[in-house]
Amino acid sequence: LGLYREAEPLKRQALALRTQTLGPDHEKTLVDMRLLASLLSFRLDRREEAGRILAQALEAARRRLGEDGGRPRFGDHRADLQPRPPCR
Repeated sequence: LGLYREAEPLKRQALALRTQTLGPDHEKTLVDMRLLASLLSFRLDRREEAGRILAQALEAARRRLGEDGGRPRFGDHRADLQPRPPCR
């Protein structure tokens, strides 16, 4: 449908509620941070802001899981910022 701009405030609200309810280092909060960053990067072309959010998620994951990230999916998120071909 392409309603990415309309989705942004909803993603931010979900992240705020998740952070308030579960805390900033909870796994589900980190997933919401990654989803928001993906929306900003790939659909709204705001890669710098997405990078800052991913850096915060990585820092929180390291606090939660240890310096090595504990689990592979919370490793280095920089690959998420690489350009991808547009969806059709």
